[in-house]
Amino acid sequence: MLGRPKDAFIRWAQLGAFSPVMENGGGGEHRPWMFDEETTDIFVAAILEEGTSRTLTFPEGRWVYLFDSSKTFDGETEVTLEIPISEFPAFVREGSDIAATLLADR
Repeated sequence: MLGRPKDAFIRWAQLGAFSPVMENGGGGEHRPWMFDEETTDIFVAAILEEGTSRTLTFPEGRWVYLFDSSKTFDGETEVTLEIPISEFPAFVREGSDIAATLLADR
């Protein structure tokens, strides 16, 4: 093991990619390529526990899943999602400027 489990390393790197300053600090190995090729191929609601399941309660509005715009969720509902390790639980509010920009090329 390189100082942390691979899935924890990937999830923290995904979260960091959404931060103004991406830093993958802490103890242990920091170079993604030291894990394996899958780890370097997939960098991008943080998943903080082992596994791929995450329960979310959406705020008011309608929400679009960033990695599959056919998946939408109504606000003020709770859902449990399976998020593959190659994706990140990121959602944009339907009709927002950021949604239009991010989803325009799809």
